[in-house]
Amino acid sequence: MKRIKGYELDTENYPFSYHVPMDLRSGVRTYVDVDRLPLSDKQKRLVLRVQGADAKKEAYTLAHRKDRYGRLMITIKDIGKDLDGLRVDVLTGKVYDKNGRHEIEPHYHRTNGKRDCLMVNGKGLHRIVALAWLQVSKQYDLYERAIACPRAYPCHHIKPWLKLDQRGNTIFNVEILPRAVHYRYESIATQMATKYKRGELVIDDELI
Repeated sequence: MKRIKGYELDTENYPFSYHVPMDLRSGVRTYVDVDRLPLSDKQKRLVLRVQGADAKKEAYTLAHRKDRYGRLMITIKDIGKDLDGLRVDVLTGKVYDKNGRHEIEPHYHRTNGKRDCLMVNGKGLHRIVALAWLQVSKQYDLYERAIACPRAYPCHHIKPWLKLDQRGNTIFNVEILPRAVHYRYESIATQMATKYKRGELVIDDELI
C-alpha cells in the first residue's frame, strides 16, 4: 500500500508510527494502521504527529540510569509551588517526596469541563509528567508557553482509557499539544468512531 505523501515527522524519532492506538468508543480500544484510515493525507499526518511513538523518549529512558528500584526519577521544578522538589518516576507515573522514599498518592478529580484526571497537590498527574519531560528534553519554548497559558496547550493522553491509572500517566502516554492540534485530533477520532459504529471502518480484530 502506498505510504502517506508528505510525511512531515522525522522517521528516525517516530519509527513505529504507522500503527497507532485509537479509542473508537463503545469499549473498542485498538491499534489502527493510519495508512488504511479513510482520511486525507493532511489528516493522517496529524494522527501520526499526535499518536505516533516517540523514539526520543525511548532513547532517554535507555540512556539514563535507573535507581535500584528501576525508577527513572525526575525532580519537579517550576511546575507548581506545592510540587517543587518532589520527584516523579516518569516510567510509572508515581510521585514521591523529595527523598524519593514515600509515594504521594494521587486522587481522582473531575474538572469544571467534566474531564476526569488524577491529581497530585492540585496539579494533574498527566500534566506534571508531560511538563517534566519538556524540561529534561530541553523543549524550553513549548514548556514556557504551556506554563504561561495552560488552556492553549492541553495535555493529551495517547491512550485515553488509561488516564485514571498511574500507568497511563507515564511519558509514553502523555504529550503537551497546541489546543488547535488537540482539537483536530479529537474531531478525527470522533469521526472514526462514528464510521466504525456504522460499519464503514474496518479494523484488524487481532489488534483489538
